[in-house]
Amino acid sequence: MELADYLRVLRRRWWLVALAIVVCATGAFAASLTQTPRYTSGVQLLVGGSPSETGNEELVARQLAAQRAGSYSLLIPAPPAVADIAQRAGVVGGNPVVTATADGTSPYINVSVTADSPQKAQKIAAGYGRWTAQVVSTLEQRPATSSVKISVMAQPGLPTSPVSPNPLRNLLIGAAIGLVLGLGSALGREALDARVRDSSEIEKLTGVTLLGSIPKEHSGDSLPTITRPRSGRAEAYRHVRTNLEFTSVDGMPRSIVVTSPAPGEGKSSTAANLAIVAARSGRNVVLVDADLRKPTVAKYFGVQASVGLSDVLNGRWRWQEALVPVQGENLHILASGPVPRFPSELVGSARMAAVIQELEEAFDFVIVDSPPVLPVSDALVIGVNVGGVVVVARMIETRRAALKRAVDAVAKVNATLLGVIGNAVVKHEEKAYGEGYGYAYGYTSSASEEPSAPPVVAPAERRAPESHRRGRHARPADGPPPAAVPVEPSAPAGEQRAPDVVPPAYPAYPAQTYPAQTYPTQTYPAPTYPAQPGPDLTVDLRGSHQPAQFGASEQGFGAGRPPAQHPAPYPVIPPSAAGSLFADAQYPPGGYPQAPVPPPQPPFVAPSSPPASWADEPWGMPPQGSGPLSPPDALRLDDIMRQRPKD
Repeated sequence: MELADYLRVLRRRWWLVALAIVVCATGAFAASLTQTPRYTSGVQLLVGGSPSETGNEELVARQLAAQRAGSYSLLIPAPPAVADIAQRAGVVGGNPVVTATADGTSPYINVSVTADSPQKAQKIAAGYGRWTAQVVSTLEQRPATSSVKISVMAQPGLPTSPVSPNPLRNLLIGAAIGLVLGLGSALGREALDARVRDSSEIEKLTGVTLLGSIPKEHSGDSLPTITRPRSGRAEAYRHVRTNLEFTSVDGMPRSIVVTSPAPGEGKSSTAANLAIVAARSGRNVVLVDADLRKPTVAKYFGVQASVGLSDVLNGRWRWQEALVPVQGENLHILASGPVPRFPSELVGSARMAAVIQELEEAFDFVIVDSPPVLPVSDALVIGVNVGGVVVVARMIETRRAALKRAVDAVAKVNATLLGVIGNAVVKHEEKAYGEGYGYAYGYTSSASEEPSAPPVVAPAERRAPESHRRGRHARPADGPPPAAVPVEPSAPAGEQRAPDVVPPAYPAYPAQTYPAQTYPTQTYPAPTYPAQPGPDLTVDLRGSHQPAQFGASEQGFGAGRPPAQHPAPYPVIPPSAAGSLFADAQYPPGGYPQAPVPPPQPPFVAPSSPPASWADEPWGMPPQGSGPLSPPDALRLDDIMRQRPKD
């Protein structure tokens, strides 16, 4: 580890170091308060004595005094000597502690007495000045003829402050001990931590490409690429899109599957935002929710789809009928649909591979959101049918072993692993955070950004692309067609897509109020028109879209009127069919001629679905001679009037 790594560990585990310092310092201070105060008093003694009978020189006397001072310094702190001096001084208890020092070159002895009270310490120190010679002679068992001379050089004083405990000194010592323990704990915890904290560790651990690092900001927005398009998180998704374009020499793959080692690592939100930024780059994108166990893509876009991928794989619907377009984006969504009993078998079927292939032909980019790799095998069976696999790892939550196992599992099925995306990167955890996102954050923070409107899914009927509308399968007879997706609009039309540049703010002007204008009411008489004689019309209702048979009756068009007055034949409409449409028409006297009786027709049976060739006919009507129709379709007065001869 380098120095920067140690500093990063301290910055990451600072709370552990601070906790150790506080605990140790607090403990030392509390221990100081519980201790009994101790007071110290001292006295300085001078050892002297006559030299031996054979030498009277001064040098010999000094050497003898220095030697005695050294030996006496060892006898004075002895427990028998301390007890004897305390008894002679009349001190009971106090736990006296006596220390004596001599340098061995001088005849001086420094005696220090520590007791529970200042008076006891002073009395014992003064007793050493009086009775040290007698006590030493008794301990050495000297003869009476030998004399020991000990003089007091400095009288002991009365101490005014205790020498122990020292709260400040103990506090500093405790803080130092806590610092050492905290540093050791931080380094040990860092060595034992099995989670991925830095996105730079991903390449070292897995050996695959790091496609990008998504910062942890605006965690409440599932789609920041729409609500906050200028944020650093949205820019990070664009960075991932750009890196995907250079994953191979052929450019961006036509289809990818987005997965993660474990649940809750942000794979679905990553797939949704990646689909949005790819669609805004000019591509026609489809987002497939293949997580048939816990689907979440539909919730991000507010789609309440009852038809989805599971229905397509079961053969009940075509994928063209299950697509839901996103308003204002080059994006379509294929929801997961009802949860099936066997999800792995469905996504691993040949039908799933065919659907992905058809989507690749119809769209520029296909993004598949799949379940995690380690709990289930859905992502692996999908990964062999797409152009590549992208693994999402959430920082501070994904364990190194889990990420390594996920990458190895993708490699074992011979799927193409495009790279790993680091999600929810924390600023102080990332080594290269300032290098990768400092410019983006500084650039986007120049203006306050308000959240844009969420995406609106078009509530219109699902429609397939133009190249797939012809020849669609008939809907099953035992179920109704899919209803329109009920989506509550989040914002008025025209404001669904956030602008790339924030428009300047203009001052608001007060609303102007104008008085209501009143105008006089004009009354016009109702026009009257003379009654005009109308032609006699008859229509044959036996066929649909069959031209009416025109021809005059053998008796003419009325009694007493020659046929020459009617040079052009007109169709004859029975009164029951005409109804009120020709109520104002003038019909000839004598009644209407009888229309020929049509032959018996079989009962009408409505087809379960229109033939495929009807899609090219106007109004969905069949061509001529295609068979019987229902009565509402048969009565097409505009067609009848269009076929009427000109007067």
